[in-house]
Amino acid sequence: MDKQEKKSHDSTDWDWWWSHVLKLYLKDGVRDPGYAIRAVSLQVLAHFPASIFQELELDLQDFVKRDVVGVLAGDADEDVKSNCCLTVGLWVTLDYFIKDAEFIETLSRQLPTLTFDKGLLVRVRSSWAVANLADTLLALQQNQENRNILPTELLQPLIRSAIHSANDNEKCRSNGVRAVGNLLRLSPPQLYACCFSPTLAPEIDAITKNISSGAFKVRWNACYAAYNLLQSPILQHILQNGVQLTSLAPLFDALITALAKSKNFKVRINAAMALAGPPTLAIYCGKHDEILVCLRKVGETVDDDLEETKFGEFKYRKGLEEQVAKTLGYLERLLV
Repeated sequence: MDKQEKKSHDSTDWDWWWSHVLKLYLKDGVRDPGYAIRAVSLQVLAHFPASIFQELELDLQDFVKRDVVGVLAGDADEDVKSNCCLTVGLWVTLDYFIKDAEFIETLSRQLPTLTFDKGLLVRVRSSWAVANLADTLLALQQNQENRNILPTELLQPLIRSAIHSANDNEKCRSNGVRAVGNLLRLSPPQLYACCFSPTLAPEIDAITKNISSGAFKVRWNACYAAYNLLQSPILQHILQNGVQLTSLAPLFDALITALAKSKNFKVRINAAMALAGPPTLAIYCGKHDEILVCLRKVGETVDDDLEETKFGEFKYRKGLEEQVAKTLGYLERLLV
């Protein structure tokens, strides 16, 4: 047997093994009367190789897509629910599941409720799954020529759950702001009145708060969410219609402070990127001169704070320098 044949043979054996485990143990395991068996079965499913799913028999494919997601709505045990959120949160990033519109819609219906669960681990994992779902929805929307890919009645609860998670326990907040930013960016202007607050205050305030406080992971996700917000068609629609967004200026203040003073390079890089988010000068709320001063100062003094910087941060120094230069060039072109 040559190497290619052996590789094909090994792959076939591997596929058979996973199918065998699913058919013989996991299919009944997720319905077992014992909560521990259900929880472990779902945890194992989270580790299925992505290539296996499309090779499954049709009844097993149906089980994976329908019955497993059904656990989200039908199980009372915290461990079972949290492991199910972990599993579907991984699956929603895989091409096999992304192509299934019914699977995406079912997740959009089931996950938001779990972000309000009394169990912290359920809230952490469900908020992570919602954020991954929002990543996928944004990618799908951008690949489908800006068409709305979710019904309004499904988008509303996703936005509410994202805002809730962004203001929840710190372990949920990085997921919450990531979802808020993605959902704002993917939503077309016609959904503004029915899905968002009139001045976007809860959405913007949730992002601003997390830029200014919490763990660095929370802050850099919040800065990236600010970039998505500032690229949002809804934000541009609101401002074009003369709505005053009083919460927008504090957002820019938080980004300027993060860029100038944060001890974490990833936070500073994402803050600099967010400051290049507005497509027009009007969105800067008159803060453009202050931003220019900050960018120039950071560009000139990027090495000054290295004595207080942790060793692991040094690899991001070049990235900060490059992003500051890009943002500075972008803003200077807008001012011409």
